[in-house]
This record gives sequence, structure tokens and C-alpha cells, in this order.
Amino acid sequence: MNNALIKEAGDCLKLHSMALVGETLRTAQGIHPEFHNFSEIAVQLKNESGQWQPVQTENEDAPSFLVFRHVLAMRLLDEVTTDDDGNPLVLLEIQATYRVGYSVGDTVHSDEAISKFAEYNVPHHIWAFWREHVSTMVSKAGYPPVLLPLLRI
Repeated sequence: MNNALIKEAGDCLKLHSMALVGETLRTAQGIHPEFHNFSEIAVQLKNESGQWQPVQTENEDAPSFLVFRHVLAMRLLDEVTTDDDGNPLVLLEIQATYRVGYSVGDTVHSDEAISKFAEYNVPHHIWAFWREHVSTMVSKAGYPPVLLPLLRI
């Protein structure tokens, strides 16, 4: 992690907005979680920095913005039951795409700094919303509660 690059971008960017812009939920066919005894469940996480782009509002006096798209995903695995290939059975998959906007105070000097910011800071800003989303969706799908860990960088 290059702290100088993250600081360079962080000094120029201020969180403005965030929104959930896409989601998918898939459950295993033939599994009825309310009647299933899950003895060993594992959670796999995916944290994928996405694209970013500058945005200028119609008002030229207003600040410009950088908008990031970030994908987070998780899989709930039954480590006792296997699929046809001998892998742990994927019980549930959740993926969410967030759009996160930052106002730009000063010019960020490098694309590399923005990319590092996207990799480390953007997920930090959306992680609490992602944790709540996962908890809610897992519950609504009928599975035992899942509490994702705090994000560590």
C-alpha cells in the first residue's frame, strides 16, 4: 500500500454521495435453509475496485466530482456438502455494485493516486452499508445470520 498516493488523493477528495446501483442474489437449487442443519458454513468475500470517471455539473461554479463504481460480493458455502465437482456447495451468492461520488477540491495529480484511493478508501466508505445489506439479504433468504468482519486495510 502506498500511503503517499492515498493521502494525495484523500487530501483532494471529499465524500459526496453513495448509492446501491445493482445487486444479484442467487441461492442453491433444492436447498431449503429453514429445514437444513448447517454445521459448517464458510464465507468467501470479493472486493473489486471498479472504474472511475470525472463528472462536471451543469453549474460551472460548482465543484467537479469523481464517481467510482465498486463491486462487493460474498458466497456462503456449506463445507460439509459438495457439488458435482467435489467443491463445497455454494448456498448463497450476493453481489452489489455501489456508485460513490467525491467532490474534488484540488486537482489530484495522478491516475495512480486515484486508483489507490479506489482500492483502499472507497471500500472503506461503503463497507458498513455492505455489511448491513448482506445481513439483511441472508436473513430474507432464510439462512442463519452472517456478520461480516470489519474491513481491515
